Amino acid sequence: MRIYRISREKKSLSDAVASVGCDTAALPVFAKKTEIIPIMARGIKQSVAVIIKQEMISSKGDAVIHREAITAGVEKSDVILLGTVSVYEDFIRKARAQGYPTLTGLADEIERITAREFDTGKTLQFRGKTLTMDKPRIMGIVNITPDSFYDGGRYNGTVEAIERCREMIKQGADIVDIGGESTRPGSEPVSVEHELDRVIPVIELAAKEFDTIISVDTYKSQVAEAALKAGAHIINDISGLGFDNAMPEVIARYHAGAVIMHIKGTPKDMQKDPEYEDVIGEMNEYFAERIALAMKHGIPENGLMIDPGIGFGKKLEHNIAIIANLEAFKIHSLPIAAGVSRKSMVGMLLDRDPEQRLWGTLGIHSLAYHNGANIIRVHDVREHYDMLNILNNMKIYS
Repeated sequence: MRIYRISREKKSLSDAVASVGCDTAALPVFAKKTEIIPIMARGIKQSVAVIIKQEMISSKGDAVIHREAITAGVEKSDVILLGTVSVYEDFIRKARAQGYPTLTGLADEIERITAREFDTGKTLQFRGKTLTMDKPRIMGIVNITPDSFYDGGRYNGTVEAIERCREMIKQGADIVDIGGESTRPGSEPVSVEHELDRVIPVIELAAKEFDTIISVDTYKSQVAEAALKAGAHIINDISGLGFDNAMPEVIARYHAGAVIMHIKGTPKDMQKDPEYEDVIGEMNEYFAERIALAMKHGIPENGLMIDPGIGFGKKLEHNIAIIANLEAFKIHSLPIAAGVSRKSMVGMLLDRDPEQRLWGTLGIHSLAYHNGANIIRVHDVREHYDMLNILNNMKIYS
């Protein structure tokens, strides 16, 4: 007899269960019993919180409630439910049987959360291009700006920018993201004309030379339309389609893809003491609203991606919470793009200037991939390609 602990990582555990030789029909049943899914419910009435805890325990799970909820010492309590899919299936049945609207609503949300895991086999489609999410994808940053925080001024000319695109594609970029306006904290906006002069010649040449997906980093509908006419495939909008009311219609009309990013404020003022009561909950509400707006205007679900916007109206503690809880955004069933490349988050954690933040960036991006990111937006493609390729091929994170 030989006894040892095995990995609880999803793929490794699934392989171990299969290796025992059990009936293959039982594998989906065991899968429902092997992973705890923590779920937060905020502002629950005290009496309902107590019922939730009791029913979760009776379903072989548990719930964390305020220490004074049992004695009615508080009117409301946040609740953290702890259970596997199997536990939640039993809890949902019991909650609905209670007949209380709050419990029925909670059951509905739990069912939605546990059912809408992002499908890694999903295929995005935009303007004749397809991109499957069966492996981590890399979006390479090409800033045609004099004032971006890291690479400002390096690729201002069309020749330099095209050469940078070529280099990134050769190193493994699946998408090149071309931007003509710096959106670093405190930056001033540039005119539509100035932005067009910077990006359109590069997009036109890139579309002719490369068979790679071209993304354009802009929040202006006029720039987006000109870029799509020039051959771009995706609009990467830092405002989540919120700064320009015409943006959703333009994207839909050209059958383009869209990255919906979360931002609080504008680049000029977003880092002036941003505050949240519940950063993950508020961001999920934002994404639900923005996704609904996009689809209302005719952008299909398989053309959408979301980006939590690290550093865009967030303090360091917010950024850390977002990276740790990326999985929370999977309920939207869309690919998650994450970009921490050489940002101030890395500098704050390591006390490094942008030029010295590569290794810290790789560390945070490995965590982002581990926690659910599908697309990583980077300045340094070769290093990220190697890191993500190793993690994906070893199936450590899946």
